Amino acid sequence: MYHRLADDSRIQTASNVSFVRLSMSIYRTTFLVAGLLIATGLVAYVASWTGSMTALIPTFLGLNIGGLAALAQARPGAAKHAMHGDAVVAILGALGSLGRVVPAIIGGEIGLPIAFAAQSITAVLCIALIVAAVGHFRANRRSRASTS
Repeated sequence: MYHRLADDSRIQTASNVSFVRLSMSIYRTTFLVAGLLIATGLVAYVASWTGSMTALIPTFLGLNIGGLAALAQARPGAAKHAMHGDAVVAILGALGSLGRVVPAIIGGEIGLPIAFAAQSITAVLCIALIVAAVGHFRANRRSRASTS
Protein backbone atom coordinates (compact mmCIF):
# COMPACT_ATOMS: atom_id res chain seq x y z
CA MET A 1 0.00 0.00 0.00
CA TYR A 2 1.39 3.40 -0.99
CA HIS A 3 0.75 6.77 0.59
CA ARG A 4 1.61 9.89 -1.41
CA LEU A 5 3.44 12.67 0.43
CA ALA A 6 3.47 16.40 -0.33
CA ASP A 7 6.87 16.24 -2.07
CA ASP A 8 5.75 13.52 -4.55
CA SER A 9 7.60 10.79 -2.68
CA ARG A 10 5.73 7.68 -1.68
CA ILE A 11 5.90 5.62 1.48
CA GLN A 12 5.21 1.93 1.37
CA THR A 13 4.34 0.36 4.69
CA ALA A 14 4.84 -3.33 5.25
CA SER A 15 5.13 -5.05 8.62
CA ASN A 16 5.97 -1.87 10.57
CA VAL A 17 8.79 -0.91 8.17
CA SER A 18 8.57 2.22 6.03
CA PHE A 19 10.39 2.44 2.73
CA VAL A 20 10.63 5.90 1.23
CA ARG A 21 10.86 6.15 -2.52
CA LEU A 22 12.40 9.51 -3.29
CA SER A 23 12.30 9.61 -7.06
CA MET A 24 12.47 13.40 -7.18
CA SER A 25 15.30 13.77 -4.68
CA ILE A 26 17.83 12.00 -6.90
CA TYR A 27 17.08 14.52 -9.64
CA ARG A 28 17.54 17.41 -7.23
CA THR A 29 20.79 15.92 -5.98
CA THR A 30 22.03 15.32 -9.51
CA PHE A 31 21.19 18.85 -10.66
CA LEU A 32 22.83 20.28 -7.54
CA VAL A 33 26.04 18.32 -8.14
CA ALA A 34 25.99 19.27 -11.83
CA GLY A 35 25.63 22.96 -10.96
CA LEU A 36 28.42 22.80 -8.40
CA LEU A 37 30.71 21.06 -10.90
CA ILE A 38 29.97 23.70 -13.53
CA ALA A 39 30.71 26.46 -11.00
CA THR A 40 33.92 24.73 -9.88
CA GLY A 41 35.20 24.56 -13.44
CA LEU A 42 34.32 28.16 -14.22
CA VAL A 43 35.90 29.45 -11.02
CA ALA A 44 39.06 27.40 -11.66
CA TYR A 45 39.24 28.69 -15.22
CA VAL A 46 38.86 32.32 -14.20
CA ALA A 47 41.15 32.01 -11.17
CA SER A 48 43.95 30.27 -13.07
CA TRP A 49 44.54 33.21 -15.46
CA THR A 50 46.11 30.79 -17.95
CA GLY A 51 43.11 30.13 -20.14
CA SER A 52 43.76 26.39 -19.92
CA MET A 53 40.87 24.28 -21.16
CA THR A 54 41.74 21.58 -18.60
CA ALA A 55 40.48 23.92 -15.88
CA LEU A 56 37.02 23.48 -17.45
CA ILE A 57 36.96 19.68 -17.04
CA PRO A 58 34.62 19.92 -14.01
CA THR A 59 32.33 22.13 -16.12
CA PHE A 60 32.20 19.51 -18.88
CA LEU A 61 31.45 16.80 -16.30
CA GLY A 62 28.68 18.96 -14.83
CA LEU A 63 27.16 19.62 -18.25
CA ASN A 64 27.11 15.89 -19.04
CA ILE A 65 25.63 14.99 -15.66
CA GLY A 66 23.03 17.75 -15.86
CA GLY A 67 22.14 16.86 -19.45
CA LEU A 68 21.59 13.21 -18.58
CA ALA A 69 19.48 14.18 -15.55
CA ALA A 70 17.38 16.49 -17.74
CA LEU A 71 16.92 13.63 -20.22
CA ALA A 72 15.84 11.34 -17.38
CA GLN A 73 13.25 13.84 -16.22
CA ALA A 74 11.96 14.64 -19.70
CA ARG A 75 11.70 11.03 -20.86
CA PRO A 76 10.65 8.73 -18.01
CA GLY A 77 11.19 5.69 -20.24
CA ALA A 78 14.87 6.58 -20.51
CA ALA A 79 15.29 7.58 -16.85
CA LYS A 80 16.91 4.34 -15.72
CA HIS A 81 19.48 4.42 -18.51
CA ALA A 82 20.17 8.15 -18.15
CA MET A 83 20.68 7.92 -14.40
CA HIS A 84 23.00 4.96 -14.82
CA GLY A 85 24.85 7.10 -17.37
CA ASP A 86 25.12 9.80 -14.72
CA ALA A 87 26.64 7.27 -12.35
CA VAL A 88 29.19 6.23 -14.99
CA VAL A 89 30.16 9.86 -15.69
CA ALA A 90 30.51 10.45 -11.93
CA ILE A 91 32.70 7.34 -11.56
CA LEU A 92 34.94 8.50 -14.41
CA GLY A 93 35.10 12.00 -12.90
CA ALA A 94 36.00 10.64 -9.47
CA LEU A 95 38.67 8.32 -10.84
CA GLY A 96 40.17 11.02 -13.04
CA SER A 97 40.28 13.54 -10.21
CA LEU A 98 41.56 11.09 -7.62
CA GLY A 99 44.24 10.00 -10.08
CA ARG A 100 45.72 13.49 -9.77
CA VAL A 101 44.86 14.33 -6.15
CA VAL A 102 46.10 11.18 -4.42
CA PRO A 103 49.62 11.20 -5.97
CA ALA A 104 49.93 14.91 -5.10
CA ILE A 105 49.01 14.21 -1.48
CA ILE A 106 51.30 11.17 -1.23
CA GLY A 107 54.18 13.01 -2.88
CA GLY A 108 53.60 16.06 -0.72
CA GLU A 109 53.99 18.29 -3.75
CA ILE A 110 51.03 20.37 -4.83
CA GLY A 111 52.23 22.24 -7.89
CA LEU A 112 49.14 24.24 -8.78
CA PRO A 113 46.92 25.00 -5.77
CA ILE A 114 43.95 26.09 -7.91
CA ALA A 115 44.07 22.90 -9.97
CA PHE A 116 44.48 20.79 -6.84
CA ALA A 117 41.47 22.47 -5.21
CA ALA A 118 39.33 22.04 -8.33
CA GLN A 119 40.33 18.38 -8.64
CA SER A 120 39.63 17.75 -4.96
CA ILE A 121 36.21 19.40 -5.13
CA THR A 122 35.41 17.46 -8.31
CA ALA A 123 36.36 14.18 -6.64
CA VAL A 124 34.22 14.91 -3.58
CA LEU A 125 31.20 15.96 -5.66
CA CYS A 126 31.46 12.94 -7.96
CA ILE A 127 31.81 10.54 -5.02
CA ALA A 128 28.78 12.17 -3.35
CA LEU A 129 26.75 11.65 -6.54
CA ILE A 130 27.87 8.02 -6.78
CA VAL A 131 26.80 7.38 -3.18
CA ALA A 132 23.43 9.07 -3.77
CA ALA A 133 22.85 7.20 -7.03
CA VAL A 134 23.72 3.81 -5.55
CA GLY A 135 21.40 4.49 -2.61
CA HIS A 136 18.63 5.45 -5.03
CA PHE A 137 19.19 2.36 -7.19
CA ARG A 138 19.13 0.09 -4.14
CA ALA A 139 15.95 1.70 -2.79
CA ASN A 140 14.23 1.29 -6.16
CA ARG A 141 15.27 -2.35 -6.36
CA ARG A 142 13.95 -3.01 -2.83
CA SER A 143 10.74 -1.18 -3.68
CA ARG A 144 10.20 -3.27 -6.82
CA ALA A 145 11.02 -6.50 -4.97
CA SER A 146 8.53 -5.76 -2.20
CA THR A 147 5.70 -4.95 -4.62
CA SER A 148 6.05 -8.11 -6.66
